[in-house]
Amino acid sequence: MELLHSILRNTHIIAGTLAIIAFWGPILTKKGSRSHKQTGSMYRLAMLVVAASAITSTTFILLNPSWFFGEIIGNAANPEAVTLQMRSFASFLFFLSVLTLTLLVHASLVIRDKEQRKLLRHPSYSLLLGLLVASAVALAGVAIYVQSILYGAFALIGIVLFFQIRNYVYYHSKKPTHWLHEHIGAFIGSGIGAYTAVTVFGASRLLSGLGSFSWITWILPGLIGSFIIYYAQKRWSPAAYPKRESGHHL
Repeated sequence: MELLHSILRNTHIIAGTLAIIAFWGPILTKKGSRSHKQTGSMYRLAMLVVAASAITSTTFILLNPSWFFGEIIGNAANPEAVTLQMRSFASFLFFLSVLTLTLLVHASLVIRDKEQRKLLRHPSYSLLLGLLVASAVALAGVAIYVQSILYGAFALIGIVLFFQIRNYVYYHSKKPTHWLHEHIGAFIGSGIGAYTAVTVFGASRLLSGLGSFSWITWILPGLIGSFIIYYAQKRWSPAAYPKRESGHHL
């Protein structure tokens, strides 16, 4: 199990590093350009690896934390408390991975479907949406059990996003460019998920001196990402980009 854990961890770190770098390519390059498409594809591929490795790792931890952290649990003064903490955090990371994967897939399908919504109604995507809402509800249960406001807030975000996506999939909008805004929001939303994982899991340790203000590392990516979504949607709106060609994607 140690070898498997090491492979999953290293794969996740390498792919995650590539993803958070490539994320900025489609945002900063000219829409529809070669570099725009290439960096978008690079980001999408890297994020698929990130999500797959994270979901696999957290599933193992939820089933039995000692498979990956047996020595830490064995040496702990209170193994039960450590195990609960590991499973709680794994529940959050599992949800965040599913949420990020859902937004990534949603962004890809939206740009391919545009107004049609056929691919978005495929059973495989419905299963992914089901996994999203199930993991959000499970996280809400964890939040209540461990009394975590942050876990509860993220669970609520997941449930709200589920209904927003479902509404987009099954109810047509009269706005001809609704799909473009949906694509931009989902693409950047997946990046918010990636950067949230970085700040919560990594930067929060480096910034442990923040003390009671450590919650900032949980919400900062979302605040910055929301501004980027607003900027990108304005930048690539029909009014700002009247010569937009169909088929170009973020």
